This record gives sequence, C-alpha cells and structure tokens, in this order.
Amino acid sequence: MRTYYYNEQSNILETKANGSLLIKDIINHYIEISKSQYPTKHLKILIDCRNADFEITPIEISYTVNALKKALNNYESIQESILVNKPFETAVATLFKRYNSNTNNYFFKVFCSENEAKAWL
Repeated sequence: MRTYYYNEQSNILETKANGSLLIKDIINHYIEISKSQYPTKHLKILIDCRNADFEITPIEISYTVNALKKALNNYESIQESILVNKPFETAVATLFKRYNSNTNNYFFKVFCSENEAKAWL
C-alpha cells in the first residue's frame, strides 16, 4: 500500500510504502506523479520504504526509466530521497539510482535517517 501527502509547509511530497513492493508499484508511483498537479515546478519527494519489502529483481529496475521521464514532463526537476533500512532494499534502491542517474533534472539519494533525507531535500 502507498500513501501520498503533499506537505505544504515543507513543500515535500511525502510517500509511504508498506508491505510488498513490486516493480509495478514503482512505475505507478511515477504515473501518479505525472497525473498530479503539485504546486511546484521543482518537485521534492520523500519516499519512506522502511516498512516495505521489495519483491523486485535487478533487471526489473530498468523498466522504471520511461515512467520517470514521463513524470519529468510536468516538472523542471524531481528530487527524491528514499528511506530504507534493510540490506536488500538498500541494494535495490542503489541500483535504481544507477539506472536513472543519467536522466536530466532528476536527483535521487538513498538514506536510512529521516532527518538526513529531509535535509538533503
């Protein structure tokens, strides 16, 4: 399950994922962003996956590139920080960063501390 909340005080879209997280959930995340109208051209997103278990293979990560690029059509930039606290989830998030690192105006970083993740945003 994913929840979305736009924090108007911090201008950060806060999302939480619980339970099993599949590649389709990540793709749907970017579809949701591309359909939504947040009041900024530089979207900042805090993704909390500390209560999620990734059921994603490394090759599936490459499927996210097109959905991410579509979401970027609505914004000048997207900056995302992801919170993870387990080794496999950290590895998958790091692979995601590598696959999408050449996408213009997209910034992604992996964190285990919520304070550090928010500070980076």
